[in-house]
Amino acid sequence: MLRVEHLKKCYDEFVAVKDISFEVRPGEVFGLLGPNGAGKTTTIRMIIHMIKPDTGQIYFKDNLSNGDVTEHIGYLPEERGLYKKSKVRETAVYFAMLKGLTKKMANQRVDQWLERFELKDFSNNSCEELSKGMQQKVQFIAALVHEPELIILDEPFSGLDPVNQIFFRDIINELAQQGKTVLLSAHQMDHIEKMCERICIVHRGEVAAYDTIESLRNELDDQKVRITCNPPEKEKLFTAGLLTNTVMTNNGLEGRLNDPQGFPQLLQAVGKIADIQKIEKVRPTLEQIFIRKVKS
Repeated sequence: MLRVEHLKKCYDEFVAVKDISFEVRPGEVFGLLGPNGAGKTTTIRMIIHMIKPDTGQIYFKDNLSNGDVTEHIGYLPEERGLYKKSKVRETAVYFAMLKGLTKKMANQRVDQWLERFELKDFSNNSCEELSKGMQQKVQFIAALVHEPELIILDEPFSGLDPVNQIFFRDIINELAQQGKTVLLSAHQMDHIEKMCERICIVHRGEVAAYDTIESLRNELDDQKVRITCNPPEKEKLFTAGLLTNTVMTNNGLEGRLNDPQGFPQLLQAVGKIADIQKIEKVRPTLEQIFIRKVKS
């Protein structure tokens, strides 16, 4: 659906994007991650032709992308771009018509989305009267109302309470199930971890990691094991020395396997020594993967 190849963008002496390449497949939710200032938003702005890359190519559905593909793209920007004095419904209809919808079709679809996002009662309010979360909902509607094939969401969970974060996540998953393609940039790693199979982590304008989350977990798996047990059992296991780098915790102990293939043997050994409540391999979270990749 989308492929970017060796994008570069400089502003005088500042290199915002040095060399970024990745591909987003049709129907997937793809995560574009990175610390602040990594080049994510600049990359997104090049994809939607808000700015031009100095070098590199952008392909949409295997064709070299140019300005005429923007009607097939929905974009929710990180910065709110609403007209503060305009009314909610008028704003959403205006953005829909900018994307090529007739006024009649725009009104129909906006009404449907306002009801879905529980904003119907605020249709005649000005945008500035809304909370940050409600304003984010209006922007999301503007990104979806023309039924784009590719939806680009830059920090969509910004300003949302936990309930509405889950609501947004459900909408994004629903869009993917409908065959829409979603490029998602967000700092909330728990949401990315639940929605995305593949990710690209960028740092200082370059790709620091580009793979499935599962493959990155395997790559960075440090064979950590956590055992939950009562204090007397904890002492027995610590003394037995079954793990390396073993430390006691409030609920048990943690350490690392001596042999990556040795978990079954550990289970047998622990069972002979102590009465435990739980034993588990602790694999890297996406947050841990992210931190290690941008610090390496």
